[in-house]
Amino acid sequence: MKKVSLVLAIVALSLTSSFAIAQNAEEPIVETNLVIQEKVEISLSELPAAISDALTANYADYEAVKAFKSSVDGRNLYELELKNEDSSVTITFDEEGNVV
Repeated sequence: MKKVSLVLAIVALSLTSSFAIAQNAEEPIVETNLVIQEKVEISLSELPAAISDALTANYADYEAVKAFKSSVDGRNLYELELKNEDSSVTITFDEEGNVV
């Protein structure tokens, strides 16, 4: 009976340690093929009309201070620094004027 108890204890410990090792395994690495271009400062006059329209419609209380253009996987994104008397914000738009 002692041998059976000892065998059961050893089996239980080996299963527990195997489970603990499996839980600590690293997450698999997921590779992406995103190509991110460095952001470049542009003049406000270079912004697409859709972004200018979105600024007028949704951020009339803010003044655009700086604009940056970058490309992610061939998609142009525009990061704008806006400020007013009380605060400053940074907002990223796509070419269609949508906030991303």
